[in-house]
Amino acid sequence: MGLQFNTEVSVSDIIDMLSFISIVIGGVFALVQWNSNLKVRRAEYIDKLYSKRADERIRKILYTFDQTENWLNRYEKEDEFEIDVDDALSFYSYICYLRNQRLMKDEEFNFFRYDILRILTNNDVQELFKRLSNAAGGTTPSCYKDLIKYGKDELILRY
Repeated sequence: MGLQFNTEVSVSDIIDMLSFISIVIGGVFALVQWNSNLKVRRAEYIDKLYSKRADERIRKILYTFDQTENWLNRYEKEDEFEIDVDDALSFYSYICYLRNQRLMKDEEFNFFRYDILRILTNNDVQELFKRLSNAAGGTTPSCYKDLIKYGKDELILRY
């Protein structure tokens, strides 16, 4: 006596098989749609960040970093200027945070890399970070932690 296989296929079996195939096709379609939607939302978010980069206050601070030597004295004397510098540095620290947490791809980070290099290579920015670190007992100022970490990882910061 050997094994016997039932080769009869009932209408119920065909319906079950078609239902399974439909579910798999629907699942694949949903996954493709979800992935596409995720890419669009990610692009919109990066665009918002990039638009923030073009904010007049941030552009003026970057220009000041590039064109003005010894702006740190002004930072210590003018509250409004200090706020603008802090906002700009915090924004770029947030960009570095997104990269550090792998929430931003390298290709997306490249939109901001040039500005970050301009900031980190500025002598007054480095002096500001050094002073803030000394004031905090040698620890990294938390508001700029990720920007400073990027600078140290890339061997830009010298302190």
